[in-house]
Amino acid sequence: MKIKNVNRMLMNSRDLAAFAASFPVTAEPGRRWAYQTASSVLLGRVIRDTLPDDDAYYHFAQRELFNRLGARHSHYQADGAGNYGGGAFLYAPTRYWARFGLLYLNDGVFAGERILPEGWVAYSTTPTPASLEARAYGAQFWLNTGGENQWMPAVPEDAYAAHGHYGQSVIIIPSRQLVVVRMGQTFNPGAWDTEAFLVDLLDALPRN
Repeated sequence: MKIKNVNRMLMNSRDLAAFAASFPVTAEPGRRWAYQTASSVLLGRVIRDTLPDDDAYYHFAQRELFNRLGARHSHYQADGAGNYGGGAFLYAPTRYWARFGLLYLNDGVFAGERILPEGWVAYSTTPTPASLEARAYGAQFWLNTGGENQWMPAVPEDAYAAHGHYGQSVIIIPSRQLVVVRMGQTFNPGAWDTEAFLVDLLDALPRN
């Protein structure tokens, strides 16, 4: 999906999931990989279709994730058809994003409570084979897995991240027991270097 179509989907479409589903499949599953916001939107629709009714759907993320992280002031925006954005429109203060990062850093456990199933973090941070030909990607996370197309060669290979618009990121580096949240928006990609920032930060921190 081209950028102009992503913008049309997010900004002009009443039903994001229907818009995303309108595009044809261009390769057999598992044969080719390219990041598409539309895929995350469709995953969100799968969740809606899996839950018993819309009341359960509208309370699901708040009850099962945000409240358990103490992130009660998070806001997930729905489209005109009642679908949560899936690939966009989740708003939360910096500290809540940091708690989300800590949840993954601690294998799905937060404040002593298991929130994610055992093995989910490992699954999320395992690259899909097709993505290794482009940029390593797991289950909704960008990975720093080593290889020809490694994302940040100067940063530990176990780093992984959730990326938002214009450089907003939650970056988890398990080998350094570190979560980094960047909320600033940089519209010019050349004006912000995530790798250089992380290298400087890691150099300034004591090693475990």
